[in-house]
Amino acid sequence: MIDKLELNRLDLTVHLMRLPRLGWRYAAKANRNPKMTGTMNNICIAVALEEGVSQDTIARKLKMDKSSVAKIVTKAVKEGYLTRETNPKDRREYRLMITDAGRQAVEGFLETLEEWQEKMMSAFSEEEKKQ
Repeated sequence: MIDKLELNRLDLTVHLMRLPRLGWRYAAKANRNPKMTGTMNNICIAVALEEGVSQDTIARKLKMDKSSVAKIVTKAVKEGYLTRETNPKDRREYRLMITDAGRQAVEGFLETLEEWQEKMMSAFSEEEKKQ
C-alpha cells in the first residue's frame, strides 16, 4: 500500500519530470513568434547545431516520421528560417541550412529558455544550485 509520504514523492516526481517540457512551452510562448512552432524550433536548433544535416537524420534524431519533418521543414523554408539544398552526392537527399532569421529565432528562444531556468533556480541558494 502506498502511504501518504510515498504519494507526495510520486506527485513531486511527476511535477519535476514536467519541468523541462514546461520550460520549452514557456520559452515558445514568451518568444512571441507565432510562426515558429515548438517542433519547428526543435528542427531549427538541430540544424543550427549541425549545418548541412539531412532531413532523414533530423527525423531520426528527433524521433519523428520523415513526412512530418518534411512538412515542417517546408513551412520553415517558406517562413525563411531554413534553406534546403539537394545533396550533390545523393540527389534524393536534402541538406538543411539555417538562415540568419532562423538563427535569430533560435537564439531568442534559447535566451528566453535560459531566463525561465534562472527564474526556476532563483529560489535555491548557491550551495543548493551546486548539488
